[in-house]
Amino acid sequence: MRPIQRALLAVLLILVMVVSAACGSTSAPSGTDPSTSPGTTESTTTEQDQPAQQGEAARDAGEQAQEPDLPAGVTEAKVVRVIDGDTIEVEYVAGAELPATRIRLIGINTPESTTRVEPYGKQASDYTKQQLEGKTVWLEKDVSETDKYGRALRYVWLTQPPADPSEQEIRTHLFNAVLVLNGYAQVATYPPDVKYVDYFTKFQREAREKNRGLWALSASSESKQESSSGSPSGNKATASRKDSATKKSTSKSTTSRSSSSSKKTSGSGSKGSGGSLSTSARKCDPNYSGACVPPYPPDVDCGDLAAKGFRVVGQDVHGLDRDKDGIACE
Repeated sequence: MRPIQRALLAVLLILVMVVSAACGSTSAPSGTDPSTSPGTTESTTTEQDQPAQQGEAARDAGEQAQEPDLPAGVTEAKVVRVIDGDTIEVEYVAGAELPATRIRLIGINTPESTTRVEPYGKQASDYTKQQLEGKTVWLEKDVSETDKYGRALRYVWLTQPPADPSEQEIRTHLFNAVLVLNGYAQVATYPPDVKYVDYFTKFQREAREKNRGLWALSASSESKQESSSGSPSGNKATASRKDSATKKSTSKSTTSRSSSSSKKTSGSGSKGSGGSLSTSARKCDPNYSGACVPPYPPDVDCGDLAAKGFRVVGQDVHGLDRDKDGIACE
């Protein structure tokens, strides 16, 4: 090889080496992904996390929107114990604070099953236990917070109460009403807590007419009383005949004095033999002692009776013992 050619070849090799060295210095180190660097990775990760965080925040907001605040005066609670048909123990969950954990259902009375046992008391207590114990309920306040025993006075709803419930919603979801409709309780009105009293009265009339629950016992008792005392219509006919005879006797009197005497005698006789003022001629409900209270129907209130403070010895069918202490019309 000529000297000139060897020199050109050497120059060419040097140029190749220089170019190769320059390319190597600008390329990434071996084993490193040129598309990423610590700064690039951190930036990419942050951008990917932002949509996920936004999604979680949206879900949290959605869950909060699905759980609206309870209306004023409404408490969500869990029934932990049933005392009797109209009294329960609860555990607070949410909503309005309770003055006590023992709850007395407003507007109704069930027969006693604790300190003393009244007819249908055990059935009412068992029914309340079956329907409520261990369940979540919603407690609605009326006006009063507590009764004289310190129990919280509340309506017990099986679902969250609507702002303006319909009769059907009250009939099926308000447990106070359910007890009355099925004959486990009677209406017991204690003003000022009377929000649903008109519905309760209507439901009680329905339960009576259909002889549900305790009203079936009342109907059976009345039937036995009529059988043992004879036909009421027969008694009325006898009284009518006596009144007729008395009038005839009075008309035959010839002097003013004898006529007056006859009228006094006949008036006294009518009271003693079936008149409206005679206790012996009227049927008295055996559930009460110390006063002659007519049997149901019709229903009577304390205002209809002259007697006060008499004893309840059986089923208080008229609801005269308001505080359930055994003394009616105090």
